[in-house]
Amino acid sequence: MKEALELVKKEFGPDAVILSARTLGVQNGISGFIRRPRVELTAATDRGADANAGRAGKRARDANKTGTFKRMARKTVDSIMQSSSERASEIRTGPPRTGKRLFSIYQQLLLHGVDDSVALDLVSKIHRIAGAEDIAGDSGARMALNQALKIMGASAKRLRIEPGRRQFIAFVGPTGSGKTTTAAKFAAACLLHRKKDWIGLLTLDNDRIGSVEQLKIYTRIIGISLERAWCQESLASALDRLGDKELILVDTPGITKGNMPLFKESMELLHVMAPLQSLLVASSTTQLSDLRGYRRMLEGIPLAGFVFTKLDEAMSYGNIITELVESSIPLAYTTSSQNAPGGIQVGDIKKLTELIINEETEEQIGTLPPEALAASWARLDMAIEGEMPARPMDGAGVMSFSRDMNLSQIEGKVAYAV
Repeated sequence: MKEALELVKKEFGPDAVILSARTLGVQNGISGFIRRPRVELTAATDRGADANAGRAGKRARDANKTGTFKRMARKTVDSIMQSSSERASEIRTGPPRTGKRLFSIYQQLLLHGVDDSVALDLVSKIHRIAGAEDIAGDSGARMALNQALKIMGASAKRLRIEPGRRQFIAFVGPTGSGKTTTAAKFAAACLLHRKKDWIGLLTLDNDRIGSVEQLKIYTRIIGISLERAWCQESLASALDRLGDKELILVDTPGITKGNMPLFKESMELLHVMAPLQSLLVASSTTQLSDLRGYRRMLEGIPLAGFVFTKLDEAMSYGNIITELVESSIPLAYTTSSQNAPGGIQVGDIKKLTELIINEETEEQIGTLPPEALAASWARLDMAIEGEMPARPMDGAGVMSFSRDMNLSQIEGKVAYAV
């Protein structure tokens, strides 16, 4: 880009005006990877005398000008490509497909909705901790991604339940996330290892239509006790009736903007339960911005882990990856069906990376708009070099990473791309 601007000033003088810059179509390489992103730059200048010259003379001068510029452009193509290559030497050194493989991993993360800055950090760390041979295949790429996620604070950890003492587990989260079903699934899974009379279920969600009836069905099927509480007095009575239970699972009202007073009252009831472990339950299909919002609303409650429900209904998993990295809250469990008992699994980040890095996702890269791929390639180059800003650059950032130079003559205005 710098060389192109210099050519404009040299050819048209210091008064030349840049009229516009736009991204041109690009050619796709193997597997749809970007090969030659280009940006067109249009410039013009007021020639005065030229404007008053005859039409034939003007065409002759323009033709001569164009030929001169093309010769100059060809001489600078090699130097531009060489400087661009040197600038991104880290990502392109080694086997030819090293950079392409990193780009594939980066694009797969983006296709699943991983936040761009998080994706760039992950790929940069993969570049530092893994060699070309290590990430050549999907399994190696997933192993490297798992390691990068661990470095960035993402983890998976199930709850620790200590036998012989009373303890509480609260399921908190937005309405419709599956808290009630998850509590029932969790209870059923615990009963597989212990006697039936050690678990009780307590609900603080008494206003939602059908919530108590749903729990009654679950507890009758599973064979455990169910109690309700809505104030301090009713809570004390309920805990007395559950006095012989070692593990009490607590179902709470959903987080919504409309019921925050009720939700806060329920959270006050949790303060008398000790020791307490709280799980944030959210659907796997929840938007990342909403996940961040729910976490902010629960800042006063120590969270022991996430439960992401409806994993089988989600089409992308980048929201989960991003939230695990940004919050450093471990992934405790996932659920994958409406059936209770059954359908609950211990949190496993390896399973998430398998859902993201695979042939099916990689095939989608070739369907992306060339301009988006060009911009992604530019951002990845900068991230590898350690120059990437916290957020992606605008489209102008693509210019420095072009691999071709073309020129066209448009109505007397010289337009060229670098």
